[in-house]
Amino acid sequence: MKRKLLAILLVAMLVVSCLSLISCKSDNIKEKVNGYFTLTKQDGQDFKILQLTDIHMASDTKTIKIDNEKFYVNDVILNSIDKLVKATNPDLIVLTGDMAYPLAFQSGSDDNLAMLKRLLTHIETYKIPYAPVFGNHDEENTSLYTKADLCDYLESDELKYCLFERGYCDDKNSMGNYVINIVNKKGQLVQSLFLIDSNSYISQNTVGAGDYDYIHEGQIKWYEEEVANLKTLTQLDGVTTPSSLAFFHIPLQEYLQAWNANEAGTNDATSNWEDSYSNLGETPCSSPVNSGFFNKALELGSTKGMFCGHDHINHFSIKYKGIDLTYGLSMDYYVYMSITNQTEQRGGTLTSIKDDGSYKIDPIRLSELD
Repeated sequence: MKRKLLAILLVAMLVVSCLSLISCKSDNIKEKVNGYFTLTKQDGQDFKILQLTDIHMASDTKTIKIDNEKFYVNDVILNSIDKLVKATNPDLIVLTGDMAYPLAFQSGSDDNLAMLKRLLTHIETYKIPYAPVFGNHDEENTSLYTKADLCDYLESDELKYCLFERGYCDDKNSMGNYVINIVNKKGQLVQSLFLIDSNSYISQNTVGAGDYDYIHEGQIKWYEEEVANLKTLTQLDGVTTPSSLAFFHIPLQEYLQAWNANEAGTNDATSNWEDSYSNLGETPCSSPVNSGFFNKALELGSTKGMFCGHDHINHFSIKYKGIDLTYGLSMDYYVYMSITNQTEQRGGTLTSIKDDGSYKIDPIRLSELD
């Protein structure tokens, strides 16, 4: 009898042990396949990517007035992100820059790492994979911490769901260029995501001011090499060139070209969104230098969509020369003057990917979730 009970106990312990191993394995989203962080799409279900941009976490003492009532801005921001995540239930969250806003005219605001930590410790509670890229404000001249310091935190074991990689870096302070793959259960590549640092300023004479930077030549070479490498992976049936999307912060010059072409009714530009969700509220703050990234993407034929932020009252999605150029809805509550009580531009952008790699891009306006 004792032997029988011991045998049952040993079997039970073995089952628990195996279940524990399975659970740990399923929770290990940072496991790489073919050298890339890889997420698996469920057959017959959309893989949903929620883009959040220009969040601008501040010091914890920063307040704003909404309808004449005072709130701590960080609390407002995080509550708004909660609503967007609940409404969309994404498989991946992409943060396209300006996660922090460390500028000297805010008291106690120079600690950009503290701002980033406040944001990401909250996002970690969703237990959803997320992928950040840097914006021009994440590291300012007044910041206590460098971009390299932020990379150390983003790559640390402290963050279990963060898929950030320092990846390709150049000697001009570009960091955080990396790729995430989405595959199906057969291991076939459904969609690749390029996360790209669009850098900060070419020159900066005053705090937070100067000509904006661009995607550098070395980064474009890295991008070309990665597209070639992705071709060596297992593709969907009938596919030779892998489909990809690119996420970065500062818009390319082609964003304004796309808007103007769509307004003129030319054949090479078509809006993906209804007019009520499309707005060019300010001249795009692109770099004065054309990076050549858009033309390289056209040449390689892999990247079908590009997503940016940076300009807080611009939001549109236009297919231009075969590539979807999307300005994500902004999360800014205070950086632009008088934006606190404006609502049409605030929210997120949801991209839903199908089994065949095709996708649909939808604006998610925060005010419509209340």
